[in-house]
Amino acid sequence: MSTIIAIASGKGGVGKTLVTASLAIALQRRGHSVLAVDADMGLRNLDLMFGMQDDVLYDIGDVIKGRCRAGEAVMTVAGKLDFLAASQKHTWEKIDAPTYQYIVETLSKDHDYTLIDCPPGRGRAYKDATAIADRIFFVVEPTWSSMRDAARVMQFCNKRKRFNYDVLFNNFYSGVPGYVPVQDMLQILNPETVAGILPHDPAVHRLPPARGGDSLYESPGSDSGLRRRGSGSGHRQLDGSAADGGRSRRRGKRKLARC
Repeated sequence: MSTIIAIASGKGGVGKTLVTASLAIALQRRGHSVLAVDADMGLRNLDLMFGMQDDVLYDIGDVIKGRCRAGEAVMTVAGKLDFLAASQKHTWEKIDAPTYQYIVETLSKDHDYTLIDCPPGRGRAYKDATAIADRIFFVVEPTWSSMRDAARVMQFCNKRKRFNYDVLFNNFYSGVPGYVPVQDMLQILNPETVAGILPHDPAVHRLPPARGGDSLYESPGSDSGLRRRGSGSGHRQLDGSAADGGRSRRRGKRKLARC
């Protein structure tokens, strides 16, 4: 049975697409079968990360409109790593959400993990993209605006009693003025579980491959930043188990600091 993970955020530009691609590659290199789905309709970029921007013939919009079969829109990045592109022509207002969800759930049955690169925010597009997710990773950068928006989407989930999310701190600098330290963000956001803390990597700026470089999959050590960094005993592993022996830590709504 596939585990569906949605990669989301409160604001754009925090690294959701890069995290989605890197996590997909990391899981594939560990022997898992993975389907990476771009759900940012009209603004897809996941194809760039995989170096497949010139290979997209059909996308999920074509599947929904009946122009092709679902299998015809799925492209193979490498062995056990498949990719389904978002529509570049249609935004979420033109997408039938139940059909989209049915297609992704059906395709996910052939994979161990399905990763969904979601649009930012907490509007209809976010709700439709994350509705079928077993877990949601909220990507947060070390800035006050990213943290405030992350707090809003966390509150949104808590009010609807959706506690199946983790916070993923991305692109963190060490001792650089102007960026919020990890400890401060942990204290203010007070997340129940942290998926990981990813440091800033200057090599990332040499991507995407549209300028003629390697794709993320071909880049040496492209999954190295996703190694888990310890910062508490209750962090969940990718298989959904917890480092504390799998004890449930859902306590109901949590109060978030005002940002």
